[in-house]
Amino acid sequence: MATIELQTTAELAESRRKMQAKRRMKNRIALALSMATMAFGLFWLIWILMATITRSFDGMSLALFTEMTPPPNTAGGGLANALAAAAC
Repeated sequence: MATIELQTTAELAESRRKMQAKRRMKNRIALALSMATMAFGLFWLIWILMATITRSFDGMSLALFTEMTPPPNTAGGGLANALAAAAC
């Protein structure tokens, strides 16, 4: 017959503390990696957003909103007819 070792409550409590310490450390590492990954992604997202906004101001003018869209292969023009159609 196999013998079963009975652990004392102190031994059980100590093994639980060790297990919880390992889990806590793994949790902290996972959270740190998650936060670093999030910061990395947000950096590039903000970079792209700022580049888009700053470059779009160069193309903005009153003529963009007041002139009609030109025929193909013609320079210039605007978005007046598109804005008027969207308003209807």
